[in-house]
Amino acid sequence: MAPKRAQDAESPNTPDMNPVKRPKASRACATCRKTKSRCELLDVAPGPNGRLQCHRCKVLDIECSFHNSDIIIVARHNEASTSGHTGPNTQGQQQPTPSSPSTEQFGVQKDFTSNNEFELPEEGADVLDAETYVLGPWRVLGIADDAYWTREPILAVRGILPPLPTREPNGLINHQDESLTSILSHGRIRYLIDIFETRYRPWMSLPPANVNDTALDLVRCTIAARHLDSTTRSKVAPRLQALVESSLLQPGYPHTNTIEFMEALLILALWTPICGSGYAIERDSRLLASSAMQIAISLGLNQYDNIQVLQQRKPDTPNDPDPEVVRKTRLWCAASNIEHMLLVGAGRDPQSRRTPEERRADFTASYLTLDPRDIRLGLSRRLFDLADIGSSVCWGPSRTEQEHATKEINDLIASFNWLYRLITPLPVVFQLDAFYFSMLEVSYHVYKMKTLYRNLYGLKSVFDRPYKEWLRLELNGLPIAAVWGREMVALSEAAIVSLLSRLDVASLSTAPDPYFLLITYAGLTLLITKIAVYHIGFPSLVGHGDALLDMTIERLQQAALSPDHMAARCVTTLREAVATWDRKREEGLAAKQCVNGAFQDKPIDCSVPVSEQVTQGSGHGTSSEPFSASDPLVSMFEPFFGVSLVDEMDPGLFLDPQFWNSFMNNRTDSPADP
Repeated sequence: MAPKRAQDAESPNTPDMNPVKRPKASRACATCRKTKSRCELLDVAPGPNGRLQCHRCKVLDIECSFHNSDIIIVARHNEASTSGHTGPNTQGQQQPTPSSPSTEQFGVQKDFTSNNEFELPEEGADVLDAETYVLGPWRVLGIADDAYWTREPILAVRGILPPLPTREPNGLINHQDESLTSILSHGRIRYLIDIFETRYRPWMSLPPANVNDTALDLVRCTIAARHLDSTTRSKVAPRLQALVESSLLQPGYPHTNTIEFMEALLILALWTPICGSGYAIERDSRLLASSAMQIAISLGLNQYDNIQVLQQRKPDTPNDPDPEVVRKTRLWCAASNIEHMLLVGAGRDPQSRRTPEERRADFTASYLTLDPRDIRLGLSRRLFDLADIGSSVCWGPSRTEQEHATKEINDLIASFNWLYRLITPLPVVFQLDAFYFSMLEVSYHVYKMKTLYRNLYGLKSVFDRPYKEWLRLELNGLPIAAVWGREMVALSEAAIVSLLSRLDVASLSTAPDPYFLLITYAGLTLLITKIAVYHIGFPSLVGHGDALLDMTIERLQQAALSPDHMAARCVTTLREAVATWDRKREEGLAAKQCVNGAFQDKPIDCSVPVSEQVTQGSGHGTSSEPFSASDPLVSMFEPFFGVSLVDEMDPGLFLDPQFWNSFMNNRTDSPADP
């Protein structure tokens, strides 16, 4: 029989129907109790959807147990809650309209995943007792909802990074009439712009921009200033960053409705300036990208959504496209790709999302005859289309709905595989752009992995307890969870291998911030798999995962240009996660925090069958229905572990929040060694 706690935490969105041990009613809904978050009922009447929800569940758009409760608990109203209707991060500001860019549009807004946005209950508040209370994994890391890991993994990864340093506005810089030319000489400006166009613009898949514009020049110099010598950079970079914050990111800045200003916002969304003195404005790259897209739409660039015009034609071919049409097509496709990169998996829907009819007009030209940057535009566009489709698959409770969704995902996997056939030879064919195409491979593996992970969780969520039934769902005789689970492990390793296969630290150091988040996501997924393997009773995951993680950390460390560079922040996160797991495994802490009570006390001997080593009281059983020897699910783990599947174990633990808690709980008690 599975322990009660392991069964009850099947899904973060399932109302907690277990009777509490105290006679009095809890003041918090089930989800807020699990995450130990403040729970306030601001509206005592049901909302438009006919359901009663606490403020936190309403903001996060998740299930709230208040909607089926017979008791209405009126929460205290305070100053913080009076503006709650605008969300935890807007502080009562009005949402900007597309036609009038505002400070919020330009990303001057606190990220709603900040640790400060979710307060713990006050002393004496009613929460579950220690025996039934399970702290969600991402909550320990400062993120409010466990479901972020499956729905919004990029946002979840960003939420566990070390915070950037902050400073008071004009705290260090007090030059009211600063300009780019007052900070840098004309020669130095030209030097930094050339660096940006040579080393950074290829990441945007755009040709060099031979244009002089105040906003665009300032942003290009601000990003490229990281390549100045340390003495010059320490004097120049903070002033450039302060000028960006006091001019471009302010609502009164003129000339915002131009292509150059749109490009400037896209650049700021992709790269966080490295200034070393802190940031007066905590910006949101998602808002910057959305603001840039609003400008692009207002300029009519969305009318140039036909990437077919970029196909190379033979000389003297009639009806060649107008160069201005080609330029605007590239700009729109690049802006759309950047928006998808920053928003897919980060909790927002891209404004440039295409309809199914538009997606059918695929970029199927002869790729070998095109400019490599145009190729990346087309293939990236197709990759984001597939990722977008994968995030919109709906899972229902009926067998017919499950089979239909499964077929959709399998068809999508086939489309992913065909796209990979087009991507694979490009690093060899285009030697000068080999590293950029290798990073496109990284993106491919991670977005495909994200699609599978999200839909595995979607499949699991439609089954009632005992939740092992989702693991037995078959299509054409194949266990879906087994097939997708194996591929997820392979994809996480493939993403890391694609990164490590090209030793180009100089190019990696110029990569946009989202790429480092993708790499971190792949590394954490591989680490999760290793922990899950150990957690459910196997000694290790067969393969070279440890070496890949160590090499990834080393490569990112080499690429880091400063402590506030995204590469350095991702190194800190990966290193701490690996060290935390190693420490807990060595010290036996995992035995005290396991979902079902304990790991077995002695290491597993691979020479002895696992079933003979696991005793009845070892705690590995997490379900009331053990797997039989003939269960097709055995194939899910056996190829990786090299040993037989324990009948009593539950591979569903891989997606269970309680499993995460056993690893991440008290993560900050003993910091990792630097």
